[in-house]
Amino acid sequence: MYLSICKDETGFRGTVRNESVEESCIASVKEINLQNFEINSMLPHGEYAFTLYVDFNGNQKLDKNFLGIPKEQYGFSNNVMGRMSPPTFDQAKFAIAGPTTQNIKLRIGIPEQN
Repeated sequence: MYLSICKDETGFRGTVRNESVEESCIASVKEINLQNFEINSMLPHGEYAFTLYVDFNGNQKLDKNFLGIPKEQYGFSNNVMGRMSPPTFDQAKFAIAGPTTQNIKLRIGIPEQN
C-alpha cells in the first residue's frame, strides 16, 4: 500500500496526479492486511489530506486503464471523490489537534455519485 500525508495543496496535487513524493508530504509504502489495517503516526497539529492506494502487482504505481481510470484500489481522507478527477486538498483536508481517526473506503474505478 502507498500512503501519502500532505500538508498543502501543492504537495497533495503532485502526489495524486504524479504519484510522486512531494516535499510537503510524508510518504510510506507498507505491506498490509486489508482486513485489519491501522496506521499510527505522530503528526504536528494542523491540516492534512492523504491519499492511498493498494499496489496489488507491486509495480509501485497506481495502475490505470487507457482512460486514466484506476484499476487498483484507492482512497482519500474524508472519503471524498472528485468528479472525473481526484479531489482537491480543500475537499480532502482534515484537522489534527489530538488523536484523530479516518476510516477510508477503498474504491476501484469511477465511484458512484450520491
